Amino acid sequence: MAAQSGKVLSSELLPGRPQGSRAEFQEAVRLISQDARLIGLLDRGAVPEGGFIVDGPPGSPERHRYIQIRLLTPDRRDLLKVALVDLTAGNVASARDSFE
Repeated sequence: MAAQSGKVLSSELLPGRPQGSRAEFQEAVRLISQDARLIGLLDRGAVPEGGFIVDGPPGSPERHRYIQIRLLTPDRRDLLKVALVDLTAGNVASARDSFE
């Protein structure tokens, strides 16, 4: 941006994605708690971890925003599930037992 005129001199698309926010993480955990494949895990003490913004599963809309949440045992030693939450659609796009 030109300091005197305020005119934009150039524009470039940066790689990557903006980091997930605390609010997005909390929304993802809320959606996980309502998903039929994952219901009860949080009630039984599963600990949500992560919150990385990632690509969606194959065949999913590319322009949606996805967040990855790992559900761990209460002692955090074992991985129970990995959930990809579609924040744009407001649902769990996929849930699996481990990384594939």
